[in-house]
Amino acid sequence: MLLEKLAPACIAVEISKFSIDFRQKKQKSWHEKLENLLKTLPQKAKTHYRIELLKRQISMPYEWTISKRAASSLGIPSVPIDSGKISKKELPLWDKELITADNLLYLIDEPDINVNEYFAFHYKRAKAFLFNHWGMKCFFDQLVLDKNWCKREEVLSKRLLLLLKQYQTVVYIGGWMHIMEQKKFVTLARLVKPIVKARYLITGKEITPLKELINA
Repeated sequence: MLLEKLAPACIAVEISKFSIDFRQKKQKSWHEKLENLLKTLPQKAKTHYRIELLKRQISMPYEWTISKRAASSLGIPSVPIDSGKISKKELPLWDKELITADNLLYLIDEPDINVNEYFAFHYKRAKAFLFNHWGMKCFFDQLVLDKNWCKREEVLSKRLLLLLKQYQTVVYIGGWMHIMEQKKFVTLARLVKPIVKARYLITGKEITPLKELINA
């Protein structure tokens, strides 16, 4: 296991404490509401890939679940370090905006694909961008140019640096956009670059050291 090889004293995760607490209180009722709604919708709704993605969205993020499990087995703490600003705004709205019959009908109106194809596409996109195979123009996500994104990266970097004062070695687990170093974007990787020893891109079961991506 990669975490055992890295031997961290702490695992920092891209999730807020608010998100964890709120999801623990609500995810059971979210899933129950979704299952009841699916009974009233066409059969295709039950297997549509967008419904599968929705089920994952209203569940505890796997980054936290896996990190907490790994930290427990290693006898080290796992710490949520993300800002709760987005979660506090969005999660309370899911009952009335996300998990509704109208929204489910909207989701299943688009062509269905195998959910593995969806993830394969995004794995390819992340890897292609970090390899720079498609060039900078391929990255069309305006999120990383948003001022709120920049503020969030600053929060993540400050909290990560605080953990490093307490623990000698910290592993951060989060989305791939946070490990970009392109000068055009404000990212966690750029903000804490002097203390970063290694970066890895995980796409499914494949783990690639970022230096290999840069040198490819």
